[in-house]
Amino acid sequence: MLATGFPSGRAPRRLAPIERPRARPGCLVSAEERAALVDHRPGAVRREDRRTLLAVDLGLALVEGEDGRLPTVFEVQVPRPRDEVVPPLRHFRLEHLDQCLQFLHTHPEAPLASPRYHPPPSLPPGGCPNGPPSLEWPVRGGEGLLAASKSIIGNYFEDLTPGREIVHAVPRTVTEGDQALYIALTANRYPLACDAEFARRLGFRRELVDDLLVFHTVFGKSVPDVSLNAVANLGYADVRFGVPVYPGDTITASTKVLGWRESSAGDTGVTWVHTVGENQHGDEVLSFIRWVLMDKRDKATNSGVDDAPKTPAAVDAKHLHIPAELDLSRFDSAVTGGRAWWEDYEPGERIHHVEGVAIEEAEHQMAARLYQNIARAHFNAHALKGSRFGKRVIYGGHIISMARALSFNGLENVVRILAFNGGTHSNPTFAGDTVFAWTDVLERIDLGRPDCGALRLRLVGVKNSDPRTEEQPFKVADDQGRERYHPNVVLDLDYTVLIPRRR
Repeated sequence: MLATGFPSGRAPRRLAPIERPRARPGCLVSAEERAALVDHRPGAVRREDRRTLLAVDLGLALVEGEDGRLPTVFEVQVPRPRDEVVPPLRHFRLEHLDQCLQFLHTHPEAPLASPRYHPPPSLPPGGCPNGPPSLEWPVRGGEGLLAASKSIIGNYFEDLTPGREIVHAVPRTVTEGDQALYIALTANRYPLACDAEFARRLGFRRELVDDLLVFHTVFGKSVPDVSLNAVANLGYADVRFGVPVYPGDTITASTKVLGWRESSAGDTGVTWVHTVGENQHGDEVLSFIRWVLMDKRDKATNSGVDDAPKTPAAVDAKHLHIPAELDLSRFDSAVTGGRAWWEDYEPGERIHHVEGVAIEEAEHQMAARLYQNIARAHFNAHALKGSRFGKRVIYGGHIISMARALSFNGLENVVRILAFNGGTHSNPTFAGDTVFAWTDVLERIDLGRPDCGALRLRLVGVKNSDPRTEEQPFKVADDQGRERYHPNVVLDLDYTVLIPRRR
């Protein structure tokens, strides 16, 4: 047992040494020998000054040899938190070993040019000729505890290697209560999501779950695996809304990593992923590409990876999903209050949505919780004190919802969202900011149907400036002459909607 002690003034009780195999760095140790490396006797655990301190002479193996034997990596001293009952150490040791092995086996393509991990040469039976690999396992707890944690610390840039596929945990059944809370948080007034009778007249069984609530729910499923450690969600492409979601439907999600690019400074990187959401019948309800600015585990080493995928500029009209049950023959504009139809919107037209909404701290956190979006950038004020902004950032998707809710004034007859062609969270938004919005009509799309057409729109969100009454530039030149979004512009969303034709 490694020496341990306490600042108590009392000499700690010592045990007589026992004979056991010695872990020799660079040598292979069998499973039986590894089991004997830990002193399990009760006297090895000393409780003094209301604290428990445990020293473990522990060989952790990370790379398997050809004969199934494992090289010893290092010896660690593991103090336990105060007043904790210490379980049998063998279970602790083997669990940690399994986690280490799992990490290496599931991340074979991760950049390994890091002082924390040096891949060994091929291991012949009987030894590690060039010494053992080394890993500083980064999970630490109270009083320096080196822990085999069961909790998830999230993936970092190095972990999300191109081609990796993830099935996200915890499917979500979307309820009437979720819909009601979403309306309360956004003041969304599009009637297909809040008027069951209107929805039935259009051929649906009942009111639909709002398109953006579906988007946020699928997005939220991906956060623990994709963007828990994100600095910011940067943008979207090829976002396709599929079959309608009804209250009571259960949504699952999966993601495939498309590409990555490390920053020039080497401390962060951008990761591109493609996420798909399905209902309980296996029907696709949503798919999207997004790219995320990620923290790195090892900020000091620049691996130079640069494999960014190409994303489509727009969703092709042939991929726009129009629900088979949709019947617009009984569409009633008296319900929506709208006066404009597909033919009335002209490309180049700008629609100011008049009102502004201040976003409070509790509201945006409640919205993120509704979507089960647990990204620490929105919640962990303590961890963010030393970050770029020094405080919590509002989830960018909530800005999309707020801007679209404002857009009802001028787009009342829009039936549903068909696609996001592209989108950028151009600047961060914080609690206390007031959000305004305008829409630019980009294109009228003929779907070849007599009852409806599509509009390609640009929804722009700005903060703390009323673009209807104040001069508000969209983009400006920086000090080097490069065009950048004006600091007040927080959202640039290119999207496509379905709207009835004039009858």
